[in-house]
Amino acid sequence: MKIFLASALLTGFGSGFFNIEEPATNIDYQQNSTSTTVTGTDFLGGTLGGYFSVSQDWQSVGKIGLRASVAGTNPNSYFLVEFYSGPSLDLVGVYEGTTESLPASGSLKDIELSLILQGSGNVSDIRGMQFTWAGEGYPINFSMHSLVDMSKANPQITSYKLEPAGFSIKWTGTGNVPVDVQRSTNLSTGVWLTIATGVTVREYLDTSTPAGRAFYRVVVP
Repeated sequence: MKIFLASALLTGFGSGFFNIEEPATNIDYQQNSTSTTVTGTDFLGGTLGGYFSVSQDWQSVGKIGLRASVAGTNPNSYFLVEFYSGPSLDLVGVYEGTTESLPASGSLKDIELSLILQGSGNVSDIRGMQFTWAGEGYPINFSMHSLVDMSKANPQITSYKLEPAGFSIKWTGTGNVPVDVQRSTNLSTGVWLTIATGVTVREYLDTSTPAGRAFYRVVVP
């Protein structure tokens, strides 16, 4: 069973969304269609910069989150993220975060980024970003998947189980905000069937599961 995270997505770090500018410093990276992965063992840390394919307008964004995962044992690496705006790339802000909360299983999780330095750049025209891994004697194997607005309902599925009465899923990150539960039997078609609306109890039991495989997601209408 495949599990999806649904949230207020801002932009991704796949090759169609984020363009890496070389050279990176003291850091290796790989990029595919869905993410950018940075790896390194240098205790001095390293940096990786690039620009977004589409300018970002974050005037209404409350809390910026970085959706990410780690590979293997997590040594709690500290990192900084800087955002820049306009053609002259004026600094919008410097944010900090850690990989401490990320599970070693490689599962995706949203990290809230904390503002530590406010710049004078235009938050309605964000074009560039620089990621800095602090090092401090620790390695890093960190995959950046997307940026999200964590101030809005951000459902994250926490468990799923096939039970005698059907298939159950539970999630967090929505409080009392009503959400919809959707199901698909074929991801390649892009067709999702809404099987429940206005759910506020953060769990749902699908009593009409289809034969074969099924995929579920929780979305904010």
